[in-house]
Formats: sequence, C-alpha cells, structure tokens
Amino acid sequence: MLRDCLVREEDGKLVIGSGVPEAWLTHDFSVENMPTYFGPVSFRYTASDRMIRVSGADLDEVLLEHEMPDSNIKVVADRKEA
Repeated sequence: MLRDCLVREEDGKLVIGSGVPEAWLTHDFSVENMPTYFGPVSFRYTASDRMIRVSGADLDEVLLEHEMPDSNIKVVADRKEA
C-alpha cells in the first residue's frame, strides 16, 4: 500500500506520488529503487523547481505522470542513452 502511494502502474503508465501529502511539497525528497513492472525506479522531487526527475527503469516506452496535490509539477525522465 505504501508503495502505491509513491509509485504505481496503471494502464501501461507509471504514476508518481498519488499518495504524497501536500505538506511534503515544501521540501525536497527522493525515493530510491522502488520495484515496478517496468523495473526499479527512483525519483527525486525538487521543491524549488516543482519538478520530479525519474530514473532507473527503461523509461523509453513508458508514459510518466504524477498525481501529486500540485498539478503544476513537471515530470522529467532521465532516459538512458544508447
């Protein structure tokens, strides 16, 4: 259940932060090596940029989205280079 609050799979997408409380958005935080269907995923939220950087799994074919309380947060994938 805690895992699903931080990262979960839904209809072929990777959904970040659906259970993150609004109070967390004032500080930077990160999640490391969370197991997913797509492989281990890490992400870091930066409060000053209001940005989530996702890395780890092969994200080339994965649609990323977030469900955090602030809809203006951007999600960026650190794609692996060939």
